[in-house]
Amino acid sequence: MLIFSKHFHEMLKIRGIQREWVEQTINYPDLVEQYDNDATVHYLKKISANENQ
Repeated sequence: MLIFSKHFHEMLKIRGIQREWVEQTINYPDLVEQYDNDATVHYLKKISANENQ
């Protein structure tokens, strides 16, 4: 279970991103990119409700 911070919610609001889009992306990504140099993981998904961006 993920716990989202106040900062997370503020950034979603500023950027016009719905929380459901983030949850869909994390749970059902179209692509996952892992970077060994800094151990980050990027979850990517086209969101049809956001014109597939």
